[in-house]
Amino acid sequence: MDIYLVRHGETSLNAAGAYYGAMDVELTPKGVVQAGEVGRYLRHISFDKIYISDKKRTRQTAWEILKSNDFPKDKTLCSLPDLGEMNFGHWEGLNYVQVEKAFLKDYQAWCRDWIYVPPTGGERFIDFFVRVRECFDRLLEKLEKCCARNILICGHNGTLRVILAHMCGLGPEGTWHFNFAQDAYSLVRYQWGNFTLEKINSKEVC
Repeated sequence: MDIYLVRHGETSLNAAGAYYGAMDVELTPKGVVQAGEVGRYLRHISFDKIYISDKKRTRQTAWEILKSNDFPKDKTLCSLPDLGEMNFGHWEGLNYVQVEKAFLKDYQAWCRDWIYVPPTGGERFIDFFVRVRECFDRLLEKLEKCCARNILICGHNGTLRVILAHMCGLGPEGTWHFNFAQDAYSLVRYQWGNFTLEKINSKEVC
């Protein structure tokens, strides 16, 4: 089974360097172009299943990819809320300077222990990690039963970091080993119960 991991295209908030996860923002024109480019790289791949979060930016990215695909466009996108990005609570839409000014004590506590201390009114990283990990495990179990060959997951940077860290047997700290570009794809091959990272942030045409 080949699992293609794609981060959504650019949004106004990530371009501004803001914390956000729960906010449902759309792609910028640049983000639409980025998603279309990824579609060009993957145009020869016939996807059996396509998974997104419940956010517009992942849905838009998936559709832009499919526009360039050589195969039928009648693919059903399966939306899984548990593939959503971490919820930053009251920090959503703010950059780190604004957060530090408005929530100094909470921000300092979070910087000291980002795994177990939540953003103000938000989600702890450990809870986010477990949520995504368990969602992926359930998904993988279903995919094994239906003998899927090519899977596309259009997600968020944090979500994809968790998935790849989990594939590598790493915990929360391991997520910092990876970063997903917004104009590329990564490929993990799953066979005989093992994951092999074949490509990361690739722009090669498959």
